[in-house]
Order: sequence, then structure tokens, then C-alpha cells
Amino acid sequence: MMRDLVPTLPRSISRLNDKGLVGFRDAVDRMFDNFFSGFDDTLPISSSLSEINFFPRLDIEDKENDLILSAEIPGLTDKDVQVELNKDILTIKGEKKSQSEKKDKLGLSSERSYGSFQRTIRLPSDVIKDKIDAAVKDGILTVTMPKSHEAKKDLKKIAVHN
Repeated sequence: MMRDLVPTLPRSISRLNDKGLVGFRDAVDRMFDNFFSGFDDTLPISSSLSEINFFPRLDIEDKENDLILSAEIPGLTDKDVQVELNKDILTIKGEKKSQSEKKDKLGLSSERSYGSFQRTIRLPSDVIKDKIDAAVKDGILTVTMPKSHEAKKDLKKIAVHN
């Protein structure tokens, strides 16, 4: 009787027809689980995983003379990261390796995980590409991109009113 109140789904979603709303909810839950997996690299890693998902968080700050890109890369050094420029595409890539050992009364346990990452950013045309600089300090990659003189003088302040 309750099933009569539930609208039927199109035949193209036949997998869901057998289970009605429960199947639909399961499918939506799986979709969100798949979408959000890998966004939080601070979650504990199970021993069955051999690779971690690591996506450095980026901030871009527009200063008077420069664009400053900051990427969180905890535990990595300048040898673990590459910054490349191809035309107007800036690519940051590298590999994160993690190893932890724990010694207690029961013995020694060790976990190892690894993963590579790559982030790409399209640069505005007003960046002086020959003067881009990158440095790593305290787990933060900072890429400084100087603005051209034309970009600085094209700035126009617009009044905001009520």
C-alpha cells in the first residue's frame, strides 16, 4: 500500500527500481561518499590502504605588486615539490611520504603511506613569468608572482554605495 505512494523511477535507473527509496538513498550516499573522499588528508589511514589522498590547500593573495600563492604541504621539503610553468598554466606537483613507528608494551608497529599530488592554476596574463619565485618554509610553499607595470596602473577603485 505504501509502495503505491512512491513515484516510480524511469527505466534508465533500473538499479534503483528494485529497492525504491532505500536504493535511491544508498545511491545518493555513495555519490557523496565518493565525492568527498580525499578532501581531508588528516583522517587516520587504515592499514589496508597503501596510498593516501593529498590535495594541498591553496590560498592566492592579490597584493599591490605581486600575486602570492600559498600551499599547505606539511612534512615536505623543496626536494619533494616541483613548480612548473607552461605558457599560462602553473603546476605544483610532488609526492608525500609518511612513516610512523609506535613502540609500546606489545612491541613495535609501523605504518607507511604515500601519495602524489598535482594542482594546476591558470595565471592571469599580467604576471611577469620570468620572475616567478618559489620557496618552502615550515610546511608552506610560497610562490611569488610579480605583476606587470600595466597591471598595477590599470587598477581602478569603484565607489560602493547604498
